[in-house]
Amino acid sequence: MTRFAALVLLAGLSLSATAAIDPFVVQDIRLDGLSRISAGTVYSYLPVEKGDTIDRAGAAEAIRALYKTGFFKDVQVSRQGDILVVTVVERPAIAKIGIDGNKDIKDEDLLKGLKEIGLAEGETVEPGHLAKVRLILETRVSELEAATAQRKSDLKLLMDADLERVTHEFSQRADPVQKR
Repeated sequence: MTRFAALVLLAGLSLSATAAIDPFVVQDIRLDGLSRISAGTVYSYLPVEKGDTIDRAGAAEAIRALYKTGFFKDVQVSRQGDILVVTVVERPAIAKIGIDGNKDIKDEDLLKGLKEIGLAEGETVEPGHLAKVRLILETRVSELEAATAQRKSDLKLLMDADLERVTHEFSQRADPVQKR
């Protein structure tokens, strides 16, 4: 149900972001708002090229195609004369991941596991990634506690994402498991 609501919202945003697009032949395409993502990458996902005729439906399709990449948290399409203007806001990228307070799991193993789920330096921050990381780490820490019958120290995951620092602490304070 949540996914359906997101699609309805995206469709509504696509229509509102393209409401001013009357059909025209695209003489040029201008990209605004790019900082890390290359223009070539955007052009490869954009379903319109110079010389194509674009209308509201085509503009909505372009917006959906760019959202689908996961690189952007906002995409708008407008017209300036015969120029198609695509304005984007990139999702933050992870500049650095640091792990503090970890004693039982090798940092390399944690970083490898994070990378396997798409959370690595240079990657864009996807919605839901941090919740998934929290669940995985809490499960792993619980498994270690059960295996060793000991209480472990706190684990802290530090991420710098485009000048924004995100800190998540994972604390397990359960009573030790009794071996039978």
